[in-house]
Amino acid sequence: MDRFARLAARLLSAPHGLVWHDVLLHPALPPRPRTSHSRLLTPGSTLLLYTDGLVEERRKDIDARIDRLARHLADAPPGIPLNALLRSLLRTTGASDARDDAFLLAVRVPARPMDCPPGSG
Repeated sequence: MDRFARLAARLLSAPHGLVWHDVLLHPALPPRPRTSHSRLLTPGSTLLLYTDGLVEERRKDIDARIDRLARHLADAPPGIPLNALLRSLLRTTGASDARDDAFLLAVRVPARPMDCPPGSG
């Protein structure tokens, strides 16, 4: 398996708190046929995709680090700009030894239409 795809996971934070976490890809998971799913994201929800470089650190419990990431995402102030949210998550949950690359991608559903940036449609 490609070294950049050891763990790809997602967290979904809704306005009322964290609602969903799972692993998309991991070498310990058995091979399965590709499937397609859909989920309606409620206004104010933030979806975070990340790789193991964010939560994996030698001699540290990865599950505890994922829980910490989930808490920080769920506790983030509503409407915090995504770039500030990502910086905060890297600062508070990123590995201190930084031996692995980390990838984060966040998508937010605006809470109200007026929350959309001008020209975003």
